[in-house]
Formats: sequence, C-alpha cells, structure tokens
Amino acid sequence: MKQRAIIEDENRDKFLKEYIRMVGDISSEAASKLWWASDMASKNRFTSKLMPLCQEFLEVKNAMTSQNRQKVLVANPSWVISPAIKGLAKNLNVEVAERGARYNKYMEVSARYLRRFAGIFYHILRSYSRALYARWVLGRKIENNLSQNSYYLIKTFIYNHSFKENSYQDAFFGRLPEFIKVRKNLLVFACILGSYRRNIQKIKNCQEYFIVPLEFFLSFGDIMAAVKEWFLGLPKIKKDVLFFDCNIRSLVNNELLRTAGGVQFYQFLHYWAAKKLAQKVKIESFLLTYENNPWEKMCTLAMREVSPGTKIIWYQNTVIPQAAASMFMSKTEEEKAPLPDLVLTLGGVTKHIMEKYGDYGKLKLEPSCGLKFEYLYRAEIYPRKREGNILITLEGIFESYKVLNYVLRDLRNKPEHKLKVRTHPILPFEAFKHKLGYDFKEIGNFTISKNSSLKDDIQWADLVVYWGSIAALEALGMGKPVIHFDLGSALSFDPLFECQSLHWTANRSANLEEIIQQIYSLSNEEFIRQQKEARSYLQGYFYPVEEKSLIKFLN
Repeated sequence: MKQRAIIEDENRDKFLKEYIRMVGDISSEAASKLWWASDMASKNRFTSKLMPLCQEFLEVKNAMTSQNRQKVLVANPSWVISPAIKGLAKNLNVEVAERGARYNKYMEVSARYLRRFAGIFYHILRSYSRALYARWVLGRKIENNLSQNSYYLIKTFIYNHSFKENSYQDAFFGRLPEFIKVRKNLLVFACILGSYRRNIQKIKNCQEYFIVPLEFFLSFGDIMAAVKEWFLGLPKIKKDVLFFDCNIRSLVNNELLRTAGGVQFYQFLHYWAAKKLAQKVKIESFLLTYENNPWEKMCTLAMREVSPGTKIIWYQNTVIPQAAASMFMSKTEEEKAPLPDLVLTLGGVTKHIMEKYGDYGKLKLEPSCGLKFEYLYRAEIYPRKREGNILITLEGIFESYKVLNYVLRDLRNKPEHKLKVRTHPILPFEAFKHKLGYDFKEIGNFTISKNSSLKDDIQWADLVVYWGSIAALEALGMGKPVIHFDLGSALSFDPLFECQSLHWTANRSANLEEIIQQIYSLSNEEFIRQQKEARSYLQGYFYPVEEKSLIKFLN
C-alpha cells in the first residue's frame, strides 16, 4: 500500500550499510573513551550531523559523475564538506564552483570553543551542587540501605511524572522493577531529568524501591577528571575514510572540529558515576536501555573495568526506523566497542531489523517483550470512520513542522476535512508556528488538540498523518490507517517502514487528498483484512509482557 518514496528503498539500504561500515572503520582507529562518548560514534540521527553531511556529499558526487559533466556548481556549501568536494572534483577532473559559503569556519569554531569553555564552569557547578544536595538529603537513607549482598542494577531516568504521591513508576521498564525486586536485591540507578530537588525528595520518601541518583557517589575530583578529558581531548582521524570509494577524511575531521568532538558532558560523566557505584557495591547484573546513546557505552565501559564479572544486559526499548543507524553495529564496532553480554529486543520484528542492517557475530540478540508498550495489547480496535477527521501527530523534533506544512498545503481549503494537530510536550505549537507557510488563524478547518489523551485524539480521527512519531503505532494498533510523510532524507524515519497494511507513504510531490480517497475507497472487507494484518505485525513488533518474557531479564 506504499507510494514510491523519494529515495528508492534499495538505495537507502545501500546508503545505510555503507554508513554503518564507514563509522565502524573510523571506530577502529579512534576507539577510546572519548570516542565512544561522542555523538558521531553513536550514529544518533538527531544529535550527529554526519549522516546528512554524507548524503549531501553523495548528491554532489552523483551530480559530478552523471552525464560526464565537466563543471558543477555547488550552492551554499558548508566549510565542513567543501574540502571533500574539492578533492573529489580533482580526482574526477571536474571543475567545481562554490557560491555562498554557508558558514565561516573560524567564526563557527571559535564560537563553539568559547561556549565550551564557558560551559565548563556551568557543568562543574551543576554536577557538584547536585552531588552535594543528593548526599545531604539521601545520605543516611542510602548508607543505611547499602548491604554486602550483590545487587541487580537497573539504570533508568526519572521524570516529574515518575512518582504518583510516593509510589514510583518506571517510564522505561514498566512493571519489570516490581517483578525483579521480589526475586533479587534491586537497586535503581537513576538520572533525574525532571525537577532535581523535587525528585530527590520523592526518592527520600519512596519506600518501595532503593533508588540512587547518578551524582550521589561523585566526588569533586571525579567531576574535574571528566572536565579535563572532555575539554582537552579531540579525536582526529589520520587514516583514509572511505565512503562509496571516496575519501571523506577531511569531512569527518572538520565535523569533529566543528562540534569540538561532539561529546555531551552529562553523558560523558556517566563513566565516573557508574565506576564509583561499582566500586561501592557488588553488582550481579546490570540492565540498561539500548539506543546506543553515549551514556550506555560509558556505563558499560566503567562496569567492564571495575566489575568484569557483572552480567550486562541492554534492552532495546523503543521503535527502530531505518534511520536509527545507532541501532545497527558493524563488525568492526562489535570488536572494538564496550558491549553487553546480551541484547533483549522488543520482539521478533525489531530483532529482524537489527540483524538485517547490523553485523552481530558475537553479540547475542534475543526477543523479550515491549515493557512500556504493554498498553498496545489492550488497545481497542475502533470501527472504521470516513468523516474527514485528519489527525497530524508531531514528535519533539523541530523538523516535524514540515509535516503540518504539507497537510495544510493540500487540505487547508478543503472544508470537508477537519484537521487537528497534536504536538509533542517538548515542542509546543508556539515553538514552530513561525515556520508555517500559512496563517493558521485564517484556516477554518484547522485546530490544535487540547486533549490530554492521545487515545481520545486517535478515536476522533479517521486516519493519522505522521513523520516518525511513535503515536503512529498506537493509531495502527487501534485500527486507524496511517500516512507517513517522507521528507526525502537519506534514510526513512518511519517506525513502520516495513509494515504494508493500513500504511501509506507520501512525499511533497504526492497529493494528500488523493491518498485519503484511496483509503476511503477500500472495501470494508479489505479494510478489516488490513486491520488484522497490521495488528499481527504489531504483535510481532512488541511481544506480550508475560512471566516467560520477564524471566529473560534474570537468566
């Protein structure tokens, strides 16, 4: 049921595999604590710009090699990519002209390092004040609860909504902590992402779980050691970096220079925090979420150094679109990176996707269950609707406003359609409304959702339009057709990119009204058949949360 994407799936597969291999080759030379803490090493599609830079370079290469061109004009090139383009042009004997450089190299790098220098004092003050406050409030409770027994350690994150009164609910592991604590001596090692003071007080009053904040055991010396490495260490690649047989070493080194290594201090600090905890208590098993974020590697590296006998488990806890290159390892990366003993996936579908694009020789992948997606198994399938109600769900990424622009382009003058946008809590409508190409106040069929419940919005809708939102999976689970808007990036951001049922893909050249009419014109028999197929796909994506699945976290 998919329309053709802007970039063919076959080419996207080739791009992804080449990109994964290339980063793996860089890792072979750059492997170090600071490298594994970098956004570039993590291949994070949101924090690392290496992937779009590689796409831009490949587009220029294709322009040079197509139709035996002898001259190519490159508009607004970044200084990061410019030397690689000139080197390619020289090898191909093509004349290249650049117009309107995007940024000044020295101004951008100088500004980056000034911000980095100023940030040192912020990070020292923030980290140490948190450590002191945590010890002041929780010191007696934690010291009294520490035992000589070994612990099952869960690394997680705490938000303001993680506590209801004094009862703790884990946002990532669902009811797994409750399952473990009756069988093991459980310790929850937590980053606080909500109000620090408020949640420290909640931890103090929580009697159900033994929770230790990340900063609790950190000394001033630990923080200063992290600052020294973070500020002074900048990896530089000396060997050739081949990408589709082209040497882009200058591009990689320029991007490392532009981002000052691309290491986020808070994630880097996890190494010292995990190390101090492992020195303080005996850890039998260590469970972390797995999205290949730098902090995961830092915790794993520290645990391997201090407690080599600890069993480390990574839990693949969220959806995997094709663009999630971070989730796919190359053979070289697997050989060099700090790794767990086991990766547990949401289900069979995600295991298949990881094995399709990654190279896992030694690392064991095993399906488990969708801990934070348990509600999808209880989701009610709603009757089909053809009332013109279109829900647009946006994630907390600024680029997602382009989805709304696309919908408004085609449907703002269609009064038979009622348009409702549901924004992400971290990116409210006011943050991007200036980027819309239309005055939303003059669009009579457009509203902003005020519902606190996503379920209510989905129930209202005939279908859902999205870019990469996890809400699309919930909509599909409730029997609603979904339309993915493809922005034309090198890889697909669609978490349902392999699903064929009740799922359409559109791009800027597609008419949204025509796709909607295709959906409305399906016979009831065909619609119900696809509903069942989509439900079956999701059941393979998220295995049910059952005792036989939960036991896998203990074995």
